[in-house]
Amino acid sequence: MLMKRLFSIVAILAATMLTFSACEDGMTGTNGGDNNTNNPSNPNNPNNPNNPGGNDNEQDPINPGEDVIGDSDLTPGEHKARLEEIAIEFVEAFNPADVEELVNSAFALAEYAEYFDYGFVAESEDVVEEGGAPVETLARGLQRFSAADIVAFATRATEDFVVDINDPDMNPYAGKCYTWNGDDYAWEETNGKDKTITFEWDDTVATISWAKSTKVEYYYEDEDMNVVVYVPNNVEISFKINGKEYLNIVLETNITNIQTWAPEYKVTLNGGYEFTGRSKGNSKGLEAGGSIKKSGKTLLNAAAVVAINDATDIDNWMTEYYDEYDGVYYTEVSVEYFFDQVKTGAAQLDILELSIVGEGDFKGMYEEIERLDEEYDYWDENWNKLPDVEKEYCDEVCKYVNEKVKVVLVYNDTKERVANIVFATRKYVDEYDGFIDYDFEPILVFPDGSKFAFDEYFTEKAFGDLIEAAEALAEEFSSLLS
Repeated sequence: MLMKRLFSIVAILAATMLTFSACEDGMTGTNGGDNNTNNPSNPNNPNNPNNPGGNDNEQDPINPGEDVIGDSDLTPGEHKARLEEIAIEFVEAFNPADVEELVNSAFALAEYAEYFDYGFVAESEDVVEEGGAPVETLARGLQRFSAADIVAFATRATEDFVVDINDPDMNPYAGKCYTWNGDDYAWEETNGKDKTITFEWDDTVATISWAKSTKVEYYYEDEDMNVVVYVPNNVEISFKINGKEYLNIVLETNITNIQTWAPEYKVTLNGGYEFTGRSKGNSKGLEAGGSIKKSGKTLLNAAAVVAINDATDIDNWMTEYYDEYDGVYYTEVSVEYFFDQVKTGAAQLDILELSIVGEGDFKGMYEEIERLDEEYDYWDENWNKLPDVEKEYCDEVCKYVNEKVKVVLVYNDTKERVANIVFATRKYVDEYDGFIDYDFEPILVFPDGSKFAFDEYFTEKAFGDLIEAAEALAEEFSSLLS
């Protein structure tokens, strides 16, 4: 159980890092090495607190050089037309027919998996409905072209069937082939290839294979025990229908030790789709990158880097609590460590020719907001809200968020700034009782000084063609199994 628990924790952290949709040539560079200035461990990284010199990168659209990023001369209305054009091209790049056979096959496997009794416990109906069962996760991920769901399936399948590849007691499936017998509603086991697990059903063959492994050790303080797990260096999952490969998933764990890893994945999907992702974690911070392509054309890039000390130390994420009902202590993963320790970060999302870039001093922002939360109380002794005080609080929060975090939209083909994104206080009046509330909302600020709230700018009228394209795509998705 301890080995399974350790593998689960490693898988959770690795999968969390991998689920960043990420860029191939974005902020993390192509290799994530120490020469990458966005690597939190690099002293030249502007997000590294040991580098007080700030960001001198002229390619940075937040603080651009004079001849690199200029302001677009398009009007806000002209921007709407181009933004809608980009969004429609992105939506229409995904064809549900490309994955129809694969989705049908995955759902068939999910049905047959209920009869798999070789030590594998089928998911309960509750978990299936929540999308937690591995094959259902795959099927729904394929329907949505979701790299996160596909990788989550691969991670879970690895945990369930590979686990510790050097311990036969933990891996009874290695070297076995399981074939579905529809007449008897049973899986038949035969011997297969070494370091491979094969499943055959209907017209589909799925294989899980791996090569070498890395020894990972973790001292489990609660039990005063040193736990050793052999994590596979790479795992490959392949789905072939009538001999044609429809899906290939390759996971590279790249684990140096329990606190240093750089996992990567590559998903190749029928129709020319390719999803890639990689991430890196060490004592200085976390970063991630990857891409979505179709037929060699990049549809989406994204990248993120966060400076945070010792985030890969499992003990920092584990908290113990006492359950009075059971009368025992439990240990769980807590995200409070991230909010307490995160310092600075940056992110970039590219959708075809549009880029959204942001960076900020998150620790400074978090500390200021915590101070404001303690300073402002916009409720009186009878728990009646004080609107004027709430507005002042919201104004102050927006002030510090805008000071600490910068976000900008850029056309990456013409190197032109579309708009800055800032936060502002918004007033709400309850139509029923007339109560006044205040909250925050993002605002687009264009180079000509004009400002629009998101819901005022991205209206159904202005983006009607995009909405129609999205609805048509959704209808195609829903009809895959009808």
